[in-house]
Amino acid sequence: MERIRQLGRFWLAVRPDRPNFYICWMDKKSGKVKAQSTRTTDLAEAERQLALRYQNDRVLDREDPAAVPLMAILDRYYDEHASKLPSANAARLAIEFFREVCPDISVADFRKKEQRRVAVILRGRGASEGYVSRVLSVARAALLRAFDDEELSSVPKFIKLKRGPGRNHVLAPEEVAALFNAARTEAQFLFLLLAVATAARPQAILDLTREQVDFRRNLIDLNPPGRLQTKKRRPILPLPSTLIPWLRQGTAEYFINHDDRPYTWGGWRAILRRLIQRAGVKRASAYTIRHTMATELYTRGVSYGDVKMWLGHSLESMGTTGGYIHLKPEYLQAPRRAIDDYFRELEPLLKRSICAVDLEEQPLPPPLALPEMMESQPELMGALHPRYTPAGEGGREPKLRNVLSDLVGVTGFEPATPTSRT
Repeated sequence: MERIRQLGRFWLAVRPDRPNFYICWMDKKSGKVKAQSTRTTDLAEAERQLALRYQNDRVLDREDPAAVPLMAILDRYYDEHASKLPSANAARLAIEFFREVCPDISVADFRKKEQRRVAVILRGRGASEGYVSRVLSVARAALLRAFDDEELSSVPKFIKLKRGPGRNHVLAPEEVAALFNAARTEAQFLFLLLAVATAARPQAILDLTREQVDFRRNLIDLNPPGRLQTKKRRPILPLPSTLIPWLRQGTAEYFINHDDRPYTWGGWRAILRRLIQRAGVKRASAYTIRHTMATELYTRGVSYGDVKMWLGHSLESMGTTGGYIHLKPEYLQAPRRAIDDYFRELEPLLKRSICAVDLEEQPLPPPLALPEMMESQPELMGALHPRYTPAGEGGREPKLRNVLSDLVGVTGFEPATPTSRT
């Protein structure tokens, strides 16, 4: 990118393949150059944005909200916090929307009247009430974080919006079984087992390592060592009996892994989306199993308090001693038994047993066909043949033409068939 002008650690640049100007800077933590489009081809406007970004980079210390641009707070919030979250893309889109509709207002100007104007614009573009609430919540989180860090002396009051209907769809047992039957790899099958057994959020399952499982006490700690608990709390749960033999298998550090490496949420979400499509399950998402299991626990007579603790919603009024409650013999035994009952009722609908005591007596999963190999090992298949197209690119299904003829016909080499569970 060609530099046009520089102010402090920020510089204006143009790309040979794009007409707009970009503001670039060196990220202090990663050591990489970051770029943000000015969304303009006008040099004067681009320089104005560069000067504003340079001004907003200064240290803030209980500043008057009338003297601080709203975008300065939103950009800091994204760079320092939101960009590291699973919801980073949603936060980025929300901030870009604010940059479009209110680029030059101060924090003090973001009063209820301005917030209502923003909501009206979103509704006019067909956004649901839930989406309107999520976009405004990004600005709310950014401002409250700046106030808590003593960067701002005060923040405006926030409007209250009606909450959307939420993701309340519950899967029937036949639909859950269809998901299991559509799993093409051990990682996919084990992910579904953990999702049903723990009702955990997807990211907590992807983060799960063997260090978090205590087989002596039959407990699983969904919060990795060193991770601070947040509002989305990850609890310690007693292991359902059905899950124990599955977790004892293998040696990889992460339970959900590819070549002993953990999956990113973005990569796994794409795999999960294809699995749901293969299963033919409608209105399903990454969180649907969590909602389904919460409903199952309630309908099976588990108390409200136990369901909340199982989902990680709260440990109210327990104080410091609440950190030891999982050591009690009766700790969350009702939801544990209810989940084992659910697995037993699901068993007749599955092509592969999940309740066998000895996993070695179960039939191995079928050898991976080419589509499964392409899905589970895209890097390998891309290296084998340059004409391989990964799933999702250009809206096309995975394609691998002439790979077998190239390998077998010319060299006599044949792809290996799995003979043991990994």
